Amino acid sequence: MVGEEAITFRSIAETLGKRLDLPVIRVENAAAAAHFGWFAHFAARQMSASSARTRQELGWLPIQAGLLEDLQGDDYFCD
Repeated sequence: MVGEEAITFRSIAETLGKRLDLPVIRVENAAAAAHFGWFAHFAARQMSASSARTRQELGWLPIQAGLLEDLQGDDYFCD
């Protein structure tokens, strides 16, 4: 389940790149297969998730940090 919607692949990559001090580059569609390998199909898709149905049917309300905020924390990475 997600608390926020429409987080782009680019935003996730930029957040991880900044957190890990790694460069983030734009990869054109023609080069995506060579760059991403088996993951290219997923990286190229415009996919989104929504918690609207969960919120409606179960009354769920997110209280934790959002994905990008969470990725900026120390829980995922060792310094």
